[in-house]
Amino acid sequence: ANLYLVGQASGLQSEEMKSLIDAELEKSGAKRRVEEPPAPVVAQQEAPAGSTVAAGARSDNPPDEFRRMLRLSGLDGDLTDDQRDALCNMGENLGLTGGQAEDLIDEYIDELDGVAPMLPPSQREQVIAAPAIRKPAQTAVARPVPVPKKKETAPPRPGVVAPPAPNPLELAARFSPLNRAQEKAKYPAFANALGMQMLLVPSGTFFMGSMDREAAPNERPVAQVTQSCFYMSRHPVTNWQYEKFDPGHAAKRIPTADDNHPVVYISSLDAVKFCEWLSAREKKKYRLPTEAEWEYAARGSDGRAYPWGDNLDAGTLANFADRNTNFAWRDPDIDDGYAETSPVGAYPKGVSPFGIEDMAGNVWEWCLDFFEAYKDKPRNNPRGSAIGAAGGKRIYRGGSWKSRASSLRSTTRNFNMPTYSSNDVGFRIVCECE
Repeated sequence: ANLYLVGQASGLQSEEMKSLIDAELEKSGAKRRVEEPPAPVVAQQEAPAGSTVAAGARSDNPPDEFRRMLRLSGLDGDLTDDQRDALCNMGENLGLTGGQAEDLIDEYIDELDGVAPMLPPSQREQVIAAPAIRKPAQTAVARPVPVPKKKETAPPRPGVVAPPAPNPLELAARFSPLNRAQEKAKYPAFANALGMQMLLVPSGTFFMGSMDREAAPNERPVAQVTQSCFYMSRHPVTNWQYEKFDPGHAAKRIPTADDNHPVVYISSLDAVKFCEWLSAREKKKYRLPTEAEWEYAARGSDGRAYPWGDNLDAGTLANFADRNTNFAWRDPDIDDGYAETSPVGAYPKGVSPFGIEDMAGNVWEWCLDFFEAYKDKPRNNPRGSAIGAAGGKRIYRGGSWKSRASSLRSTTRNFNMPTYSSNDVGFRIVCECE
């Protein structure tokens, strides 16, 4: 069962895991173990003094066993929320609390980053209790305590100290207030037949990615991106709006969600079909936003961490894992008013620089791009690969009602199979300026 949990944390489907396990069994000549009836429970006796546990024996200590499973997972420190959820479930199956599992996951990530070695408690006690060996007639000298390596905010790249600054004269000419005013006059906001408010996101240049301490490795390197104007829906697509396209989806609604809640249990393929249907209906070019369009619309050009600024310190800004939820990573000090999804537009104080709402929390939002690593060079209107480098996994952004606060940052990247759907994944749309 733990192997399947490790596979789930790595993003593998059940059939993929079964095939891999079967292949390894065939290669080694081993066979699946047939479960025997459980033996009667016998009270565990203390081991005699001086006895040792055979090497390679499974630990009866849940934290030690969880550390062992984390190492076997082969995961790097760039964990998605889904992977952390799967690892937490694995820890709870071993008898840990959610909080203990979270702490050990963080400890494992620190070990990968070189912050400090991760030793099981039994080994730590041996190190602490080991008597100092002194030579006769010599003064004992205390052994220096190793200082843990300081965790860097971002791994330094040879020859690159910081992203290049944009040319102010060039930006002034291309994105002056006059040019922006002309764009807004040419492309006024509008509402489509489904009542979606489509707001103009004007042309601009920004630095995509983050060098912040909380940023994951896949948010780097930071590079300058020039983005042409486009329309984006003010809110995520709602249940009522989506069900005009697919009435049968009403059976998939979260029990607490009404017409004005964001639609969930939507795969990226479903979202693409909705955009195609709406485009044909309105004779406009609707689609999912590119990853660059999404990030630019969420944070603008000033490098802020969240759509509203740099701090998430109030329940009036976004819907995330707050005190109303039972997640181990919840923030017990903030009350955002909802245990699951909230109606769209419920957090007007969390609006982006362009008037776009709900870009942090509530539901993750599918993007057009498939995942691939960032490139260290300026780009114009970038679009990701049609297939991507993560086994064809599509990006979604923004965090959700199940997410920790750091996952709501505008630069956070998450991804999954195009067919994936969940109770915290939805989408919003863009319309091309013509």
